[in-house]
Amino acid sequence: MKTLTYYIILVLLISFGTPIESQGNETIGKGFNKLPNFSELLVQDYLDVELVKANFFGVEQRKAEDGVVVKYLIKDEKLRLFSPRKNKFKKRVKVKVYLPYLFSLSMDDGSFLHSKDVFNFGHFVIGLTNAAVAKINLNAVRVDSYISNSSKLCLKGKCERQIIYSDSSARYSANRLETKHAEVYASNCARVDICSKESLSGCSKNNANVIVRGTPVVDLFDKSSMGNLSVLK
Repeated sequence: MKTLTYYIILVLLISFGTPIESQGNETIGKGFNKLPNFSELLVQDYLDVELVKANFFGVEQRKAEDGVVVKYLIKDEKLRLFSPRKNKFKKRVKVKVYLPYLFSLSMDDGSFLHSKDVFNFGHFVIGLTNAAVAKINLNAVRVDSYISNSSKLCLKGKCERQIIYSDSSARYSANRLETKHAEVYASNCARVDICSKESLSGCSKNNANVIVRGTPVVDLFDKSSMGNLSVLK
């Protein structure tokens, strides 16, 4: 599962370049900030983000905290939200992001994201690490989820296929995400709770616990080192 952690780190750090390349970013001021198009979103630094479905792209800081500045950077159709000052007391700074679509989401540093609206995706990729939490309502053709280091991901809606990589005490809850096909790769005390109607494959290792609801055909599922799989019909 080392490749999982490496994948998330690469998404979080390399995609937006070095700190020098990140100079010139903008501070989110009071009110609404219209943005150019972006297809990927990175959230860091204990921010509390709400995704809002719209026919435009924008960002709005909903609640200001003393001493906490929220900035954004757009590079190669990637939007990064972060706080350049150390958030010593882990104050939740609320931000709304308006968008019509999204291809990928990456989160780090205890950040939180949720959506009241239902988003329609084709192939959607999610990466969470370092205690990040996300709750998303969606309809998708395929969802790839990479979660690690005590992060939590909750998905609801419908999906043709989902592929889950969960490691290091991460929690993946998608038993209200109707899915036909699922691949699960869980390790190191991770917990995965999903629904799959037609097929299931993957592995559960090193005290990981995988719960599957439905009547899928289980094919090539490896359980080792006290990994557990429970199929609830």
